[in-house]
Amino acid sequence: MFAMKMLSEANQDCEAGDRYSLTRFLRERGEPVTRAYRELTATEMAVLRTTLAHVRKDRIRVIRTSPKAILKDINSTFDAMEGEWIAAHKHTGIEGFYFAVCGDLEHYNVPKVFCTERAEKFLKDILEIDPKRLALKLESWVVGNLVTETTGRMGRKVSTKELISKCRKLIQEGLDSILAKSKLSSRRVTMNYDNYERQIVERFGVALVQWPFDVVRNPGHSDLRPRPNLIKLLDSLGGEDPTCYWVQLTEAQLSARIAENRKRADQGEAVYKARKRQRKKDKVSAGIRSAETVHSDSDEDGEAGTNTLNTPDE
Repeated sequence: MFAMKMLSEANQDCEAGDRYSLTRFLRERGEPVTRAYRELTATEMAVLRTTLAHVRKDRIRVIRTSPKAILKDINSTFDAMEGEWIAAHKHTGIEGFYFAVCGDLEHYNVPKVFCTERAEKFLKDILEIDPKRLALKLESWVVGNLVTETTGRMGRKVSTKELISKCRKLIQEGLDSILAKSKLSSRRVTMNYDNYERQIVERFGVALVQWPFDVVRNPGHSDLRPRPNLIKLLDSLGGEDPTCYWVQLTEAQLSARIAENRKRADQGEAVYKARKRQRKKDKVSAGIRSAETVHSDSDEDGEAGTNTLNTPDE
């Protein structure tokens, strides 16, 4: 603050282009600035500190919104925190544990768990629960009942529709990524849930592995719509190290997959969705006759035979 004030005074008489930057100013005039700061009276120092406190209070706080930036901050913070906990445990003998989970659906960080030896024994023997399992339960509850002050959504529960949308988005982004990376398609391919095996797996040679349920379905399917199922699916698709992801199949894997699909289909399983049959368009539409002569066998009016349409003479 003091240095910035002196920099401003030094630049008052300088033309544009000749003004000092803070780095250059401190490099060239660092000693006079330090000497002037030491010569400040107690009153001047108190005023300077008060002014600095007001500037810090009024400063706009920058909140990171990028999931990757948040992940980087979280990892560095908890790496330092874990080191401090270990050091404190060794020096003082304190025991304890902490859990930290993501606070938003779009955050990638995995649960952070730290337990000293005796604290972990307490959780397992007394509470009869594994620390990692407890952290996952906390994360599921937080994500399923998300309430944040920063977004103004106090008291609002994340809707099922939002969970479905997030799952679909992660699946589509993963498909786009692997097709582009492997150069398997020059255009964007939309995920096909109804005919997944034929249109995605067999056609492009990619597949979702470790799907948390029996078969790959649209996240909006009735079997997946219960909130616990959607949260489980979202956890497996997202995060720093997702457990459900896209892979490119080898030729041998693809051949085996196709053979298995054919075998299941022959046994009556609905592996492939049948194509819709196209309706044959009537050659003659209602009220319009394409032929010059229409033969009618109808004798509703007591008439039968041939009705001839008048046509221009050729």
